[in-house]
Amino acid sequence: MKKLIIALCLTGGLLLAADVTVSIEQADVNTVAVMMENTVDVAGFQFNIVADDQFAASGFTDMSIGSAADAGFMVSTNDSGLILGFSLTGATIPAGSGTLVTLSWNINDVEGYVDLDVTNFAGIGGGALSYEVGSPFLDNDEITPVTYSLSNNFPNPFNPVTTITYSVENAGPVQITIYNLLGKEVKTLVSEYQMPGNNYSVVWNGTNDAGSAVASGIYYYKMVSGNFIETKKMVLQK
Repeated sequence: MKKLIIALCLTGGLLLAADVTVSIEQADVNTVAVMMENTVDVAGFQFNIVADDQFAASGFTDMSIGSAADAGFMVSTNDSGLILGFSLTGATIPAGSGTLVTLSWNINDVEGYVDLDVTNFAGIGGGALSYEVGSPFLDNDEITPVTYSLSNNFPNPFNPVTTITYSVENAGPVQITIYNLLGKEVKTLVSEYQMPGNNYSVVWNGTNDAGSAVASGIYYYKMVSGNFIETKKMVLQK
C-alpha cells in the first residue's frame, strides 16, 4: 500500500507552558484536521507546507471548517505551500480547544509525505505566542477508507432509547430524520455539516420535534448526505 506520512514540525522550541498546542488528525486519506488548544486568544497563524513533488501544495482546498472559520478568519494558501490565517476585522479565536482548520486535496493516490511546518502564532496586538506540537506523525496505512453507511439501530425493538451509527464519506451536510408509517416527519436527529468519519452516532429517545413522547409502532429513519440516501425501519415497543 502506498504510504502518506504527514508530519507537523515545530520550528520554535518546546515550552513547558505554551500558549498554543497544535496537533493533527487524519479523517480520510485526503483530509487532515489541524487541532489547536490555546490558553490565550489567537489573532493569526502561519504554516508552511512542504510536500513531495507528487502534487502541488496549491491543490489544498476545503479550509472552511474549524475555529478559524467560526471567528471569520481569512485562510489562504499559495503555490509555495503557505497557509495563512487572520481576521480583517481584528477578530480573534478565543481560548479553547478543537479543530483550527481542515486541509483537503483532490488527489487520493499520494505517495510520500506532507510536512506542516509551524512558523507563527500571533496574539492580540500581533505579538508572537509560544507554541508546541503534539501527535506529530500520521501514517495512512493505519486509516480505514471511509464510505457512506447507515447502520441498523440498536436495540431494535427498543424502549425507551435506541442508537443509530453511521459513516460520512465526504465533508458536507448530513441529515437524519425519523418518519412514521404515514411518511410524516417526526423528528430531525441530525442536520449539520460533518467531516468524513466512521464513528458517528446519534440517540433517539422516542420523542418528536416538540419533545413529546410518540406512540408505539413502526418508524423509519432516513439519512441523506450528498448523493447518499438510505432508509431503515425500527420498532418502538412500549
